[in-house]
Amino acid sequence: LPSSNARDFFEEAQIREAETAEVRRKFDKFCTRVSVDGPDDKDYLTFDCFCRLLQYYECASPQYFEAFFHAIDRTRDHTLTFKEFLLGVCAADPATTHILNSYTGVERAQFIFDFYDVDRSDMLEFDEFARLNADCLQMRGEGAAEVRQQAEEKARELGILTEDEQGASVFAGITRDDLLRFIQQEKMRGTSRLFRLQKSILRARGSQHSRRHGSTPGAGTVGGGDPHGDRSATIAGAGGRDREPVSDGEDCEWHAVLLDLEAQEEDGLDEEPLESGPAPPMRFTAPPYATMLPPAPPPARVEADTSPDVGVEAREVAARVLRSLRSPVFDGLLPAGACNTVEGGTLPFTAATPKQLRSLCSAAVRVLEAEDMVITRVQAPVKVFGPLHGQLIDMLSHFKWHQPPVEEGDILYTSYVFLGDYCDRGPLSLEVLLVVLSMKVLHPHRVVLLRGRHENRHLNYHLGLRQECERRLGNIEGTRIYELLNFVFEHMSLAAVIGDRLLAMGPGSVPPSLRALDQLRRYRKPLQLQHVLQQQPASQPSDRLLAELFTPSALMPRELGAFNDASPEHIRGFCNQHRLGAVILGRRLPSRGFVFQEDGRIISMGSCVNYCDRPEGNDASILCITKEEQPSTALRVRPRVVTGRTAKLHRQ
Repeated sequence: LPSSNARDFFEEAQIREAETAEVRRKFDKFCTRVSVDGPDDKDYLTFDCFCRLLQYYECASPQYFEAFFHAIDRTRDHTLTFKEFLLGVCAADPATTHILNSYTGVERAQFIFDFYDVDRSDMLEFDEFARLNADCLQMRGEGAAEVRQQAEEKARELGILTEDEQGASVFAGITRDDLLRFIQQEKMRGTSRLFRLQKSILRARGSQHSRRHGSTPGAGTVGGGDPHGDRSATIAGAGGRDREPVSDGEDCEWHAVLLDLEAQEEDGLDEEPLESGPAPPMRFTAPPYATMLPPAPPPARVEADTSPDVGVEAREVAARVLRSLRSPVFDGLLPAGACNTVEGGTLPFTAATPKQLRSLCSAAVRVLEAEDMVITRVQAPVKVFGPLHGQLIDMLSHFKWHQPPVEEGDILYTSYVFLGDYCDRGPLSLEVLLVVLSMKVLHPHRVVLLRGRHENRHLNYHLGLRQECERRLGNIEGTRIYELLNFVFEHMSLAAVIGDRLLAMGPGSVPPSLRALDQLRRYRKPLQLQHVLQQQPASQPSDRLLAELFTPSALMPRELGAFNDASPEHIRGFCNQHRLGAVILGRRLPSRGFVFQEDGRIISMGSCVNYCDRPEGNDASILCITKEEQPSTALRVRPRVVTGRTAKLHRQ
């Protein structure tokens, strides 16, 4: 092999003891043990275990799980030994070199062949070759006819597509040796990008888009360490806590917000790593109002349309909206100039017609009204989104970096929990609501929409949603949509329990008067909220609890009994009573996007960047929650952060 001075594949791929040990650790986390005391060379991964591993480390799209498994399974016994797994993930690593006439080129050519040999016939038929050729050419949005045409042209060029005596095309097929020869002779170009994982399994932090803040072993474990320094947490079961984090490198990912979607390929936004450095002091963004806002006018009478045609139209609209998330620039969802405008209210609303939006709202009400006020049995894996406040670009940034909620993404096996505060302050509340309602209508059992403080007409009447509806839809239609959206809000649940261990609170607080989740379960939908100034001092305890949930403690009138936020002791007792590991809150927006507090009992987060354009700004995060193998009741909470390079402008 004249193109390399290396002695074998692993030396050429620069796989050393550290990388091998890291792969072994991840393999051991999911493998099936043959013998506890015997040699570990017989341990293996089944297909299901392999899928869970790829899902856990977010290194491949689910649609490719089976292809990767069968390509790595050299022995064709439907299991992966560590040697097979190590060789496969090293060959598929994004950083592994691809030298055509050397060890890496030969090994990768065989893996590429097996990856595209879908029927395991040891021969690439025409459809399999067409897919391989399309990926070499990076054909993404082209139709089947164009993909076939390109494959026919390439096959004739390679001499494997001929015509018989009757003039019919005959495809000879491609063997492993044929493919290797075509690659080495450079007749098949573009193969270096094939058979690649999205993220590295060889290293603790493999994403080129991420940066890693310093951490110490154990800093990410709930129950100890600096509460401002935690990057991830393990929420253990009732039997105790797991004090060993998955890895001190697997703490938190940081990505750039998509400020200019059209220019991202040109200016290298995707490739430039963010600067690292010491973490800044923790700050919280204060509420954007310092005095009590007046009550909104009484709601207009609104009823959801229950006709069958509305449900059909709503699903069609929802499917079209989610299809737009597959586009690199989100065609059909973003209004023109959305990335550069300073005031979203001046932009036309083009993602749906008012009639389609009404149909979507009506369909969402039918789904939401059937859910309990406290949703249980939300199982990992889960993505938790905090307040978005109409900042659509930030939501799309999270989707870009961590897979969108479409079938090619992760919606088929991942649940989405939104903590509320979808609207107000940001420029594109209508688009944000359009996306989350579409997700709920199409995937009702995979999406949880909680009610935040801004899903309250006494707030959103003043702080942006009403004004945006009227500006972008017109006074008559805008008012109608505004009332219908608030009717949807009245059917949203207040809390959700994730994996029996985490409580996600929509209103963003656990007030002192909340002592049991049964207090929330007693409320019935639709739940209309009274303005706190409209309540009497002798109000029912249930009314007082709602006032505390949806009113900042500093603004609660003294005559109604002003209260302080719940103390650490109250939170600890509440969690112990319900056998919870932590409570996830979205009311306060940490400067770094997330923070673990009170010995890990409180996780505060926000999913919008630079809320209200405060001078100090804030990053945005989502929480990726996965289930640990040992102990079986433990959940792993890992933040994923989007940070703004340039301050965005906000106008009230």
